[in-house]
Amino acid sequence: DMRGYGGTDAPRKVRDYDLDVLVRDIVELIDALGADKVHLVGHDWGAAVAWEVAQFHGDRLHSLAILNCPPVLRLLEELRRPEQLRRQSSMQTVAREFGFDGLFTSEGQPWRRQRKLLNAAFAPQHIRTLAPVLLEITERLRVLWTEAARRGEAVDVHDDLRRYAGDVTTTVAFGEDVDSLRRGPDEFRRYIEDIFPSFMRRAMALIPYWRVFRLPRDRALDRDLAILRTKVGERIERTRRLLAAEPERAAAPANLLEAMIAARDDEDPAARLSDDEIFANALTILLAGEDTTSNTAAWMLDHLARAPGVFARLRAEVDEHFGEALIAPDLDCFDRMPYLRGTVQEALRLRSAGPLMFLQPNEDMRLGELELPPARVGTWIGPPLRWMPSADRASLRVELRGPGESVELRDIALFARMSGYASVLGDG
Repeated sequence: DMRGYGGTDAPRKVRDYDLDVLVRDIVELIDALGADKVHLVGHDWGAAVAWEVAQFHGDRLHSLAILNCPPVLRLLEELRRPEQLRRQSSMQTVAREFGFDGLFTSEGQPWRRQRKLLNAAFAPQHIRTLAPVLLEITERLRVLWTEAARRGEAVDVHDDLRRYAGDVTTTVAFGEDVDSLRRGPDEFRRYIEDIFPSFMRRAMALIPYWRVFRLPRDRALDRDLAILRTKVGERIERTRRLLAAEPERAAAPANLLEAMIAARDDEDPAARLSDDEIFANALTILLAGEDTTSNTAAWMLDHLARAPGVFARLRAEVDEHFGEALIAPDLDCFDRMPYLRGTVQEALRLRSAGPLMFLQPNEDMRLGELELPPARVGTWIGPPLRWMPSADRASLRVELRGPGESVELRDIALFARMSGYASVLGDG
């Protein structure tokens, strides 16, 4: 704790809390520990102090990890990707090894080209054409839980939501209703289960051993990726033939695969997404769509269960717009439900499915007085809603929690363990 917090000393004079005094506290603590250099981690207002320590006593630090720091976030708003910043280079290297270097990991001109083409593929009107089948999948989940409640059975909410999200993403991506809610895991789920954890494990690895030798789990991963490439490749070829036979489908694609194949750039009509790029982005949708959707929905339900007042108000809004219907009559009704939108965004704020960006500079940069050379990697940023310019215009702060409950503190502990700093921070 800094002075004035927790069980530490709390001087009564205001000048005892000047920033230079707080910085001196940190430097003297380093001296008291007998350390020459340390890894400094700061959160919230402590992050602002840590930032000042790095500016004026950078020679005492091995590294700086700051989360939830207002001055830094204001500076970051002035930065522009991809000219100044890129994702951590190891992520793209591993993505290429996996065979899916899509929009999520590409940089520079390939990123710009894919982004323009995928913007066309993800046009809202394309998604809305899928509304009937998405509502049908939602009805299956409702029936599943209603029948379990009638029998007095407990349900694994997260597992059900994973299968529900998997059904939705597979339908959106390929136009295939696999119905894993009732039939069990589909063919894609069996092969992608370990891909995302393996990707992150390799991207964060200190030593890329798999380039020298393969462990059993690496060989299993190779088999799964090869099978996925074959299965997705078959669907790409089948969809190309369908669009060639029915060219009018390009104006109203029935799924994202059709939309990606049909995507055109108005400024460069000859531009197309290659099969490799389509595979990369289709697989990204399958991987990211399931995890992010199911985790956010599960946390949202958990928070609603702990906040009966919020749940009652949300239910009243749903009743107002759904009427006698048990599920949404259409997708447009959600645009008229601000409290539901606020609840979802608050769940994302408290339990973000993707709170971090892994960035490194493309060129020599300065943030304030800090120099960031291009080789420096591992900048982890989780911008909390309350520090962003849109905070005043943000949706309802449903069940707003303080920093003690925020995801940023858990990020510190998580990355301390991942980075080998657990001995510094403790295992708690």
